[in-house]
Amino acid sequence: MSKLHAVIRHEYLTIVRQPSFWIFMFLLPALMAIILGINIFSSQTSNDRIEQVAKELQSVAVVDESGLINQSVVTASGLTLHQPSERDALKDKVIAGDIRALIVFPPELKTTAKYQIYMNGMDFTTLSAVQTAGSNILKTSLFLPLGSPEIIALAQNGAEGTMTFFENGKETNGFNDYVAPGMFAVLFFTILSFSLSFMLTSVSEEKENRSMEMVLTYVKPRTLIVGKILGISLVTLTQLAFFLLLAVIAYFVMKNTGSLTTLPLGIDLAKITIDPFRIFFALSFLGVGFLLYAGLMVAVAAMAPTAKEANNFSSIFIVGAIIPIYFSALIITDPNGAITNFLTFFPLSSPMTNLLRNTVGSLDPLMAWASLGFMTLCMAGSIWIAIRAFRIGALEFAQSVKLTSLFRRS
Repeated sequence: MSKLHAVIRHEYLTIVRQPSFWIFMFLLPALMAIILGINIFSSQTSNDRIEQVAKELQSVAVVDESGLINQSVVTASGLTLHQPSERDALKDKVIAGDIRALIVFPPELKTTAKYQIYMNGMDFTTLSAVQTAGSNILKTSLFLPLGSPEIIALAQNGAEGTMTFFENGKETNGFNDYVAPGMFAVLFFTILSFSLSFMLTSVSEEKENRSMEMVLTYVKPRTLIVGKILGISLVTLTQLAFFLLLAVIAYFVMKNTGSLTTLPLGIDLAKITIDPFRIFFALSFLGVGFLLYAGLMVAVAAMAPTAKEANNFSSIFIVGAIIPIYFSALIITDPNGAITNFLTFFPLSSPMTNLLRNTVGSLDPLMAWASLGFMTLCMAGSIWIAIRAFRIGALEFAQSVKLTSLFRRS
């Protein structure tokens, strides 16, 4: 146990003491913070610009030659409605810069559905505001016979549909049911992207620089491999805890600055469902899936003669993990189809597929236990292969380890 503890401690400290590890840990959130800061600054700048444009709109003139524009609507917009006979004179004022813009609703507006804007300068923000003002004046004038301002606004802007979902005769929480288990699928993809590479380089570099021989004189291959896997697992937990802390800090910062936006699909953070059954299986699929890929990465690193070859070959496993994402629509819409069931039990695609199915609730208890049990067997097999490959690979430095040698009695 003391040797296993020493391996875990060595692997963990070797990684977390690397400057590159912390550079990456801080660089990603720093970039996100910069983007958030730019967004907040641009929003403030935009608000100041909108106030300036609002003042400029007071010097915009309106001429109606179509007979469709209501004068009270123009007045309520802060603009002035002029007679058609003043059109040419107002146009000359725009050219001279005495007024900012002129909106003309021509006689053929009914047939052409076009109106004319004369503007001094090429300020796109002001132009957009003038276009919006002209469009709103026309729409409000046309909708005015409907009655109250509330009805006019409803006719112009429409209404937002509120979603209520039912299943088996009971009301459900909609997409709020998917958020918590879906986060585990995101975490699993994050782990594959950033953590398993440590496992690959840790073993392949030790083999390439031939330090593996010395290590195996003190520690058994099984103890060494298990220690490496547990050490990398602790590194992963450190990353997740760090990013979770930053996410919580970012949430409160955005909340206090008023930068939080409404989530799509009716998702409400206060109504997220915590289903113990789905959370348990999500956590199980994530943990077992990580160990499954960790074992495969160690095996590849031990079998390849160089770190470069190990890295090239490991891309096959990463592709296997990503494939379910491309089939996500099929997995969601046809959970009992042949392709979905194949991806559910195929070792390389099983973790992500099960996480996706668990997210949308298409895994019944029997299927969930069966897939988790099979995945656990595959995980144990991958670690066994990793130990065998590590033991044999320690003696093979010039060539790759053959697959047949893994299953021979030693």
